[in-house]
Amino acid sequence: MEPSWRRKIDRAEHHLRDFESRVAPLRERRGYPVSEGFEAEGQERLWVCRVEIPEPDDPLLPIIAGDLMFNLRSALDHLAHAMVRRATWQTAFPVFTVDPNERDATTGDYLHPEDRDRWHGITKGFPKRAMPIVERVQPYHFKRHGRDPRYGALALLRAFQNADKHRRLAFIVSGLENPVMWYWTGLVTKKRVPYERIPEDGRLPPSTVVYRGSQPLPPHMHMEAEGVLDVMIGDGTSREYYSCPGIFEGMVRDVRGILDRLEPYATHLPPPPRR
Repeated sequence: MEPSWRRKIDRAEHHLRDFESRVAPLRERRGYPVSEGFEAEGQERLWVCRVEIPEPDDPLLPIIAGDLMFNLRSALDHLAHAMVRRATWQTAFPVFTVDPNERDATTGDYLHPEDRDRWHGITKGFPKRAMPIVERVQPYHFKRHGRDPRYGALALLRAFQNADKHRRLAFIVSGLENPVMWYWTGLVTKKRVPYERIPEDGRLPPSTVVYRGSQPLPPHMHMEAEGVLDVMIGDGTSREYYSCPGIFEGMVRDVRGILDRLEPYATHLPPPPRR
C-alpha cells in the first residue's frame, strides 16, 4: 500500500492543477479598459485616464489553495510520525524560522531557549541519521545568505496553512505584468504608446494614471492597457502578497524533495486496518 504521505502530496498536486486551470484565463495576455473622466487636482479639473484591472472573482480559489497546503503540511507530519517508534502529541515535522541552537557569541547562552525546547519535543525519537536532513531544510538557514527566513517556501506553507484554519485567504491582482499601452483611433486601428512610468518590477498597478490632460481625448479615441494579470495570495491580515501559482509550485517541489530524502527513515508504519 502506498504510504499516506505520498497520497497526501499526490492530492496536493491535484489541487495545484485545479488551481492552475482556474487561474489560467486570468494569466492570458489581453487588453483591459482604461476609465476616463474629470478629476479635481488642487484648483484644477483634469481629464484623467486610469487602468481598470479586475480582481479575481472565483470563490473557490482560496478553498483550493487551503486544501493544497493542508495536504502538503499533512504529508510532512505523516512522514514525521512514521519516523518515530512512539509518537507523542508533539510529534510533527519541524518548520523553524529561528535556529533553536543559536548561541550568544559572548555568553554562550542559547538565544531561543523556548524554541530549543519545542524543537526537541517535536523531533523526539527522530532517527539520528535523518536529523541532518531535517535541519538542512529549515527556513532559518536563509538568514545565513542574507534572506528573510519567513519567506522560504516551508515558512510560507506553515504561515498560510495556519491562517487558513481561521480565516479566508485573500487573493488580489497586483497589476499588469509587461504592460503595453495602446491608443485606439478607430474601430480596428490602434497605435502603441510609449509609457515611461512603468515601475522597475515591470508591473502596472491597478488605477495607475496613464493619461492626464486639460481636455478629454477626441471622441473617436480611447486607451487600452494590455498585459498579463499578476494574481497574488495573502493571509488576509498583512499587506504581504505572493505571486501564484508560483508560490504553490515551490511548496510542492520542496515538500516532495523532503519526502524523497527522508522516506528511507520512515520505518514505523501503522498496521493495516482490520477487515
